[in-house]
Amino acid sequence: MKLGLDAIGIPPLFGILVAVALFVALLGSFLKYSEDRTYLLYLLCDTIWTWQFSHRQRPEWDQRIDRFADYLCKVVRDSDAEEIVLVGHSSGSFLGTEILARALKRDPALGRHGPRVVLLTLGGNYPIVGFHKAAQDFRDHLRQLAVEPSIDWIDCQARKDVMNFFQLDPIASHGIDAGPARCNPTIVPVRFREIIDPRHYNLFRWQFFRVHFQFVKANERPHAYDFFMIVCGPMPLRERMAHPEAALTIATGDAAAREWAWKRLDAAPATHQGDAELKAVEPSARRSG
Repeated sequence: MKLGLDAIGIPPLFGILVAVALFVALLGSFLKYSEDRTYLLYLLCDTIWTWQFSHRQRPEWDQRIDRFADYLCKVVRDSDAEEIVLVGHSSGSFLGTEILARALKRDPALGRHGPRVVLLTLGGNYPIVGFHKAAQDFRDHLRQLAVEPSIDWIDCQARKDVMNFFQLDPIASHGIDAGPARCNPTIVPVRFREIIDPRHYNLFRWQFFRVHFQFVKANERPHAYDFFMIVCGPMPLRERMAHPEAALTIATGDAAAREWAWKRLDAAPATHQGDAELKAVEPSARRSG
């Protein structure tokens, strides 16, 4: 007894092709209309691009990074700014690392021309490049920045952000032993719960991309971590991260309080945040999420 397509004389191979075509059409429709929520197409493209970059198969990326490195060298030489901050968020973290490392190869005195040069990486995902065996050049650049005393590197991480690598040391995690010369990066934990109104935080805490982009969105509550105060405010980044209480007072206090905070900064030179300081911050984050 014939069943299914055989019963009406349709060859089995044709039935398989129809089933495959139907599956592809349904999958394509799902990806297209769910992209705003799932970002699956974005993630697939990102995975392919970063793999190619890790294996030096994206020459147009290398060309753009080289142009940006040249531009950074020119800006540092010509600028009368006190501080130049190079910001990289998400995949921009490894791109910013590459830009600064290549700029230092062009001009080893980059951080000694006058303006303080700071790399600020937010929600970084270094392993998606650096863990590839072929990415030795990238790991060499990480080592270069880890021991370069003329520049500062601040790496901000958030426990709630599942798209960054929380509590990951960008240097040691890649098997790099920089020894006693290591001075970068300063790892700073950020708690989004403390910078967003609780009523709003609970609305998006499970929207992973929304959480991931909170690094570069405005605060709703005063906090030492404030992206727009970092890039537009009066306080140098290194001091802001080393003395968060003073940074908050300068932003929110009255005239007397701000004067006290500035005097405190003048009396206490900034230092790189060590492991002990990081661990002192983290227990509350682990308890409260």
